[in-house]
Amino acid sequence: MNDVLSHVLDAHGGLERWSQIDRLQADVILRGPFWAVRGFSEKPSRERLTVETRREVIRLSPWKRPEHDILVRAEDDAVEVRVAADDTVLESRSGIRSTYAGYELNSPWESLQVGYFIG
Repeated sequence: MNDVLSHVLDAHGGLERWSQIDRLQADVILRGPFWAVRGFSEKPSRERLTVETRREVIRLSPWKRPEHDILVRAEDDAVEVRVAADDTVLESRSGIRSTYAGYELNSPWESLQVGYFIG
């Protein structure tokens, strides 16, 4: 472990405490011209970002509709839109990284691509 990481962990209770945490949550606001170019609204979007600490899994909620969220499974290169109440999968795509091939700076993205990028 490097000195900076060791210092940060020690300042927040040490490695043992960090090992007890299984997820982190943050409320984020997504806004700016970057998102409009990608086909997402320029209107600020408020999302709750939940990150699992033991796997590469990120959930953003709500996603496009109040009752939906998006689950990014980076470890599987997959993304899913789900019903938040019961985790029913409404839309999914595996191999999501490959869908960016050939895109240029102003290429619009699909909703699943935007979710994956944020995750």
